[in-house]
Amino acid sequence: MVSGVIGAIPGTLQFYNTIGFKPAALLTVSKGSVQYVYSFPESHDTERLLEEMHGNVDALRQRYLFAGVFSSGVMMPIGFEFGFRKRLHVVKTQPQDWEETDVDLTDFISRVNALKTRFRIFQEECPTQVLRYDNPAVLLMWKASVKTPEEALIILNKDPWNRQHFHAESLGGFIQGGAPLIDVSPDDPMDYVPVPFSYELRPGEGRVFVTSDDGAAATGLLTHLAGEVLDAAASAMPGKRVERVRDSATLEEMAVWPSLLDYKVMGD
Repeated sequence: MVSGVIGAIPGTLQFYNTIGFKPAALLTVSKGSVQYVYSFPESHDTERLLEEMHGNVDALRQRYLFAGVFSSGVMMPIGFEFGFRKRLHVVKTQPQDWEETDVDLTDFISRVNALKTRFRIFQEECPTQVLRYDNPAVLLMWKASVKTPEEALIILNKDPWNRQHFHAESLGGFIQGGAPLIDVSPDDPMDYVPVPFSYELRPGEGRVFVTSDDGAAATGLLTHLAGEVLDAAASAMPGKRVERVRDSATLEEMAVWPSLLDYKVMGD
């Protein structure tokens, strides 16, 4: 019926609310002629996630990151960012239901939102596929933009309680275009993507990679090599060490070879 309406009325758009969808249903939606999907980590129709997960904040981070990279839209109810536990009610919830907590995910959520803003692939409904991986506790998901040459690879620890190991001879084997990958994860992005790739995922942690041009990947590698060179130089100076002054976390900061001004020598 939906396909018939779209064919008969030009300009008709489909909007999906994916609350409560299981992964298989989400992937079915993503493969259809859907123009806009918005995902929630929790809503007024569900229990508060932190309450459901018995206070596990890693689960909140996991769900928001997945919601952010899966669909073009992401929404959250008030209080999610602060780990509220009392279930929302569309009529009865009042300002006095505000909760005081020791949880604050605003910085993390801002980084995920910035990731969506920066890369077009996370702003559209595009081909998405869960790739086979030996560890069922690890989600390996591939996306390809239909509007740009971008591809994305998401490695997500589905277990918010335990670490999970991920290993691949090369992440490049999971993408189609052959362009180099850069790490754009909201937490501790790597300067370059090693080959082979081996990583210990923290509970609920997700790593996000997108394809880039050769220049961006090369500068990431040069950043890594510069650190190694200066570390080696520091080892030749007894009683001294080299520390980074600035963390080159964005492509704009990595656009040129990192200068020695980015480092300082510590010690007597």
